[in-house]
Amino acid sequence: MLWTKIGKPYKRFRDWADNYVKPLLDDRSISAEISALDDVSKSGSPTKNYTISRNLAAHLAMQAKTIEGKNIRSYFLDMERVVFKLAEYNLSRAVIPVKLDNRLTHATYKRSPKLATEHEQKLKSYVCKILTGLSAGEVRLKYRMGIRDVLRNNPEHLDRYNEAYNMAVSMYESDMKWKRIEPVLRQVHGGKIDLEKLLGTQ
Repeated sequence: MLWTKIGKPYKRFRDWADNYVKPLLDDRSISAEISALDDVSKSGSPTKNYTISRNLAAHLAMQAKTIEGKNIRSYFLDMERVVFKLAEYNLSRAVIPVKLDNRLTHATYKRSPKLATEHEQKLKSYVCKILTGLSAGEVRLKYRMGIRDVLRNNPEHLDRYNEAYNMAVSMYESDMKWKRIEPVLRQVHGGKIDLEKLLGTQ
Protein backbone atom coordinates (compact mmCIF):
# COMPACT_ATOMS: atom_id res chain seq x y z
CA MET A 1 0.00 0.00 0.00
CA LEU A 2 1.28 3.46 -0.96
CA TRP A 3 0.40 4.96 2.43
CA THR A 4 2.68 2.46 4.19
CA LYS A 5 5.50 2.92 1.67
CA ILE A 6 5.57 6.68 2.23
CA GLY A 7 5.83 6.43 6.01
CA LYS A 8 2.14 6.50 7.05
CA PRO A 9 1.57 10.27 6.93
CA TYR A 10 -1.13 11.60 9.32
CA LYS A 11 -0.63 8.33 11.28
CA ARG A 12 -4.08 7.14 10.18
CA PHE A 13 -4.89 6.14 6.59
CA ARG A 14 -8.37 7.66 6.79
CA ASP A 15 -7.03 11.08 7.79
CA TRP A 16 -4.43 11.05 5.01
CA ALA A 17 -6.98 9.85 2.44
CA ASP A 18 -9.47 12.55 3.48
CA ASN A 19 -6.86 15.28 2.95
CA TYR A 20 -5.00 14.03 -0.13
CA VAL A 21 -6.82 11.23 -1.91
CA LYS A 22 -10.56 11.96 -1.75
CA PRO A 23 -10.25 15.47 -3.27
CA LEU A 24 -8.68 13.91 -6.36
CA LEU A 25 -11.86 11.97 -7.12
CA ASP A 26 -13.62 15.23 -8.02
CA ASP A 27 -10.78 16.55 -10.17
CA ARG A 28 -11.88 15.87 -13.76
CA SER A 29 -8.37 16.35 -15.12
CA ILE A 30 -7.12 13.30 -13.24
CA SER A 31 -10.29 11.32 -12.50
CA ALA A 32 -9.22 8.64 -14.96
CA GLU A 33 -6.16 7.97 -12.80
CA ILE A 34 -8.04 7.14 -9.59
CA SER A 35 -11.01 5.02 -8.54
CA ALA A 36 -12.58 4.24 -5.16
CA LEU A 37 -13.96 0.88 -4.04
CA ASP A 38 -16.18 0.36 -0.99
CA ASP A 39 -15.12 -2.64 1.04
CA VAL A 40 -15.53 -4.17 4.50
CA SER A 41 -12.60 -4.39 6.92
CA LYS A 42 -11.72 -7.47 8.98
CA SER A 43 -13.64 -5.98 11.90
CA GLY A 44 -16.75 -5.70 9.75
CA SER A 45 -16.77 -1.89 9.50
CA PRO A 46 -17.10 -0.20 6.09
CA THR A 47 -13.85 0.91 4.50
CA LYS A 48 -12.74 2.42 1.24
CA ASN A 49 -9.86 1.32 -0.98
CA TYR A 50 -8.35 3.38 -3.77
CA THR A 51 -6.75 2.33 -7.01
CA ILE A 52 -4.45 4.96 -8.48
CA SER A 53 -2.12 5.24 -11.46
CA ARG A 54 1.66 5.16 -11.16
CA ASN A 55 1.95 8.88 -11.98
CA LEU A 56 -0.62 9.81 -9.38
CA ALA A 57 1.10 7.58 -6.82
CA ALA A 58 4.36 9.41 -7.52
CA HIS A 59 2.57 12.75 -7.11
CA LEU A 60 1.12 11.74 -3.73
CA ALA A 61 4.41 10.25 -2.57
CA MET A 62 6.23 13.48 -3.32
CA GLN A 63 3.69 15.41 -1.22
CA ALA A 64 4.17 13.25 1.87
CA LYS A 65 5.80 15.11 4.74
CA THR A 66 7.73 12.09 5.97
CA ILE A 67 11.32 10.85 5.68
CA GLU A 68 10.15 8.28 3.14
CA GLY A 69 8.35 10.96 1.17
CA LYS A 70 11.49 13.11 1.15
CA ASN A 71 13.52 10.18 -0.16
CA ILE A 72 10.98 9.58 -2.91
CA ARG A 73 11.04 13.27 -3.87
CA SER A 74 14.84 13.12 -4.08
CA TYR A 75 14.63 10.01 -6.23
CA PHE A 76 12.22 11.55 -8.72
CA LEU A 77 14.19 14.79 -8.88
CA ASP A 78 17.38 12.79 -9.54
CA MET A 79 15.62 10.81 -12.29
CA GLU A 80 14.35 14.04 -13.82
CA ARG A 81 17.89 15.43 -13.92
CA VAL A 82 19.13 12.22 -15.54
CA VAL A 83 16.43 12.42 -18.22
CA PHE A 84 17.31 16.04 -19.00
CA LYS A 85 21.02 15.20 -19.18
CA LEU A 86 20.34 12.31 -21.55
CA ALA A 87 18.16 14.54 -23.71
CA GLU A 88 20.92 17.15 -23.87
CA TYR A 89 23.49 14.48 -24.69
CA ASN A 90 21.36 12.95 -27.45
CA LEU A 91 20.68 16.40 -28.92
CA SER A 92 24.40 17.24 -28.96
CA ARG A 93 25.11 13.86 -30.58
CA ALA A 94 22.61 14.64 -33.35
CA VAL A 95 24.11 18.10 -33.89
CA ILE A 96 27.65 16.77 -34.46
CA PRO A 97 27.07 15.60 -38.09
CA VAL A 98 25.54 18.98 -38.96
CA LYS A 99 28.60 20.80 -37.63
CA LEU A 100 30.84 18.42 -39.59
CA ASP A 101 28.75 19.07 -42.72
CA ASN A 102 29.40 22.79 -42.32
CA ARG A 103 33.14 22.20 -41.89
CA LEU A 104 33.24 19.96 -44.94
CA THR A 105 31.29 22.41 -47.10
CA HIS A 106 33.66 25.20 -46.14
CA ALA A 107 36.71 23.00 -46.80
CA THR A 108 35.49 21.76 -50.21
CA TYR A 109 34.83 25.29 -51.49
CA LYS A 110 38.20 26.41 -50.22
CA ARG A 111 39.97 23.48 -51.85
CA SER A 112 38.07 23.24 -55.13
CA PRO A 113 35.08 25.56 -55.67
CA LYS A 114 34.04 23.93 -58.94
CA LEU A 115 34.13 20.41 -57.49
CA ALA A 116 32.91 21.28 -53.99
CA THR A 117 29.60 19.41 -54.20
CA GLU A 118 31.23 16.38 -55.83
CA HIS A 119 33.96 16.25 -53.18
CA GLU A 120 31.44 16.56 -50.36
CA GLN A 121 29.32 13.69 -51.67
CA LYS A 122 32.39 11.59 -52.33
CA LEU A 123 33.78 11.97 -48.82
CA LYS A 124 30.43 11.17 -47.18
CA SER A 125 30.10 8.11 -49.37
CA TYR A 126 33.65 7.04 -48.42
CA VAL A 127 32.76 7.21 -44.74
CA CYS A 128 29.59 5.20 -45.24
CA LYS A 129 31.22 2.52 -47.39
CA ILE A 130 34.22 2.09 -45.12
CA LEU A 131 32.00 1.69 -42.07
CA THR A 132 29.28 -0.50 -43.59
CA GLY A 133 30.58 -1.91 -46.88
CA LEU A 134 27.91 0.06 -48.76
CA SER A 135 28.15 3.51 -50.30
CA ALA A 136 25.71 6.20 -49.17
CA GLY A 137 23.68 5.68 -52.35
CA GLU A 138 23.57 1.92 -51.88
CA VAL A 139 22.37 2.32 -48.27
CA ARG A 140 19.59 4.66 -49.40
CA LEU A 141 18.58 2.30 -52.20
CA LYS A 142 18.55 -0.78 -49.98
CA TYR A 143 17.00 0.65 -46.82
CA ARG A 144 14.98 3.55 -48.24
CA MET A 145 16.76 6.02 -45.96
CA GLY A 146 20.15 7.62 -45.45
CA ILE A 147 22.85 6.21 -43.22
CA ARG A 148 22.21 8.77 -40.47
CA ASP A 149 18.53 7.89 -40.35
CA VAL A 150 19.46 4.22 -40.16
CA LEU A 151 21.73 4.91 -37.17
CA ARG A 152 19.54 7.51 -35.47
CA ASN A 153 18.11 5.10 -32.89
CA ASN A 154 21.43 3.44 -32.12
CA PRO A 155 23.62 5.91 -30.17
CA GLU A 156 26.69 3.66 -30.08
CA HIS A 157 26.80 3.26 -33.86
CA LEU A 158 25.94 6.92 -34.44
CA ASP A 159 28.91 7.87 -32.26
CA ARG A 160 31.12 5.57 -34.34
CA TYR A 161 29.83 7.20 -37.53
CA ASN A 162 30.53 10.65 -36.10
CA GLU A 163 34.08 9.63 -35.18
CA ALA A 164 34.78 8.29 -38.67
CA TYR A 165 33.18 11.31 -40.34
CA ASN A 166 35.15 13.71 -38.12
CA MET A 167 38.38 11.91 -38.99
CA ALA A 168 37.59 12.06 -42.71
CA VAL A 169 36.74 15.77 -42.59
CA SER A 170 39.90 16.53 -40.60
CA MET A 171 42.07 14.73 -43.16
CA TYR A 172 40.35 16.54 -46.02
CA GLU A 173 40.81 19.89 -44.27
CA SER A 174 44.55 19.18 -43.99
CA ASP A 175 44.70 18.81 -47.81
CA MET A 176 45.42 15.09 -47.63
CA LYS A 177 45.15 13.40 -51.02
CA TRP A 178 42.16 11.19 -51.78
CA LYS A 179 44.36 8.12 -52.21
CA ARG A 180 45.61 8.58 -48.62
CA ILE A 181 42.28 9.39 -46.97
CA GLU A 182 40.54 6.12 -47.79
CA PRO A 183 43.19 3.63 -46.56
CA VAL A 184 43.79 5.53 -43.32
CA LEU A 185 40.07 5.71 -42.67
CA ARG A 186 39.65 2.03 -43.50
CA GLN A 187 42.44 1.00 -41.15
CA VAL A 188 40.75 2.71 -38.20
CA HIS A 189 37.04 2.33 -38.97
CA GLY A 190 36.75 -0.36 -41.62
CA GLY A 191 33.68 -2.61 -41.23
CA LYS A 192 32.75 -1.30 -37.81
CA ILE A 193 29.01 -1.20 -38.54
CA ASP A 194 27.06 -4.28 -39.63
CA LEU A 195 23.78 -2.89 -40.95
CA GLU A 196 22.21 -6.30 -41.50
CA LYS A 197 22.82 -7.26 -37.88
CA LEU A 198 21.85 -3.82 -36.58
CA LEU A 199 18.56 -3.59 -38.43
CA GLY A 200 17.77 -7.20 -37.70
CA THR A 201 17.80 -6.49 -33.96
CA GLN A 202 15.61 -3.37 -34.05
